[in-house]
Amino acid sequence: MEVEELAVQKVLYLLSILFLLVFLPAHSAFAEVPNCGNVTGVWNFNEGDFSATIGADLMMVGNLNLNQFGQFGFMPPLGGSTPKVVRVFAYGPGDYLEMRPNIAANGGGAYVNQYTLVMDAIYAERLSVPAAIYQTNPSNNNAVECLVSTQEGNDGIGFDGQYDGDIEPLVWYRIGIVVDTVANTMSKYIDGSLVGVQTLDGVDGRWSLYTAEQGQPTLLFTSPNNLQETREVYVNSLAIVDCAMSAEDMAELGGPSPQGLFPGPPPPRECVTTGLWDFNQGDLTASVGTDMGTTGEAEFTIQFGTTTQFGIPDIQGQPASVLSFPNFIAPDGLTVFHGIDANGGGLYVNQYTLVMDVLWNADFNNMYRCLMQTDDRVSNDGDLFVGENNGVGVSGQYDGEILPDTWYRLAFSFDLVQARLDKYINGVLVGTQTLSSGLDGRWSLYTALENRPLILFADNDGETGSGYVNSVSIISCALTASEIATFGGPTAAGIGVYTPLAVTNWSQY
Repeated sequence: MEVEELAVQKVLYLLSILFLLVFLPAHSAFAEVPNCGNVTGVWNFNEGDFSATIGADLMMVGNLNLNQFGQFGFMPPLGGSTPKVVRVFAYGPGDYLEMRPNIAANGGGAYVNQYTLVMDAIYAERLSVPAAIYQTNPSNNNAVECLVSTQEGNDGIGFDGQYDGDIEPLVWYRIGIVVDTVANTMSKYIDGSLVGVQTLDGVDGRWSLYTAEQGQPTLLFTSPNNLQETREVYVNSLAIVDCAMSAEDMAELGGPSPQGLFPGPPPPRECVTTGLWDFNQGDLTASVGTDMGTTGEAEFTIQFGTTTQFGIPDIQGQPASVLSFPNFIAPDGLTVFHGIDANGGGLYVNQYTLVMDVLWNADFNNMYRCLMQTDDRVSNDGDLFVGENNGVGVSGQYDGEILPDTWYRLAFSFDLVQARLDKYINGVLVGTQTLSSGLDGRWSLYTALENRPLILFADNDGETGSGYVNSVSIISCALTASEIATFGGPTAAGIGVYTPLAVTNWSQY
């Protein structure tokens, strides 16, 4: 960065402020990085242009045809999908993107001396020369401040020939550059991990940025060296923060994601308790939703009572109202009309969570016992079991341990968009497994409109067991580990209605 003559600075200042007010709309409010500062610019390229999610739009100077927006089939997926990106071709010295960080002077100087620049990017091939990331001189006639190298044996992030980390072609990376000229350091991160530190030239020096008031841009992906330090790059997301983020903050930011950087809190999920059964009335009446029912002869073999009456352990020292069930013979079982509409982008229910407080009799220890059956005719194999090793799961993968004559709160979070099942005992994740079918497959449920129930404790070939259930709940989304942790262990009062957690992870904003 060069310091201009005072008179020139004043003219440039007035012109740039006028330009910003007229031509560069600001978007959204600042997002905050706690105990550090604000996210003053985010660009996610989802609209097929250089518009900002936060801050001022990027502006292309030079050849507009050196950029292309969209989805490119050769790229590896990011989070299971092909992201929308900007493809930046090799810029010449007169081609660059102008970024206006909108940051006030900091670090005790007249310029921006503490900031963090992060991008999610992929390079399509090994580069013969390093590729520029950013340039602090608005005339593009100084050396580039940071570059990426994918050269064999000399790959990484840095400047002046020092490249740290490992940057391979055709791999998505979250590249982080933390500049603190007060400490004279540039700390370089890949996917949240510190890979190297380089020494800078002090406050208000080469690596300082112009302030919001000074109005001069930072340039992206350009170099004065006539294509010697520019190469093609695909960028999914770019962000700048007005502070030098800590190693802990960068670790929290983690690796690249399809949502990009600081995407904001996720949209509200349809995540409510659609069914809850506590058996407090001595019948199958629902506390929330539609009453439970029975299939086959089950109505004649189930019983209602208290833990005291049945002579079984209380729950956390408290007597509880429970339902006693035998080892059902098909088609006998308990019917659950869950009340959930189609979700996950399919025709059926593809995202849901089943929770139950259950105790198994010792006679069925180390035996298969069906927990759930998605076929309301009970003509197929069950879809969730306690296995011979007393773990929970299906298809040969059984995790955790269920002891006889002991109360447990079991929770199963199904996300069939990802063909994923997360299994919990007393609020603790004990196993995750990839299911053999995903969207609208074996583990999806019929919708509320179809009015065909889920069946509990029923199996087509007798892999069942007897026990007691105190409470059953079904929720209309795939709950996360932090959400299920709030359920904890079994209680005499039952599972209760799910209350969504507030989003507290700053990196989502």
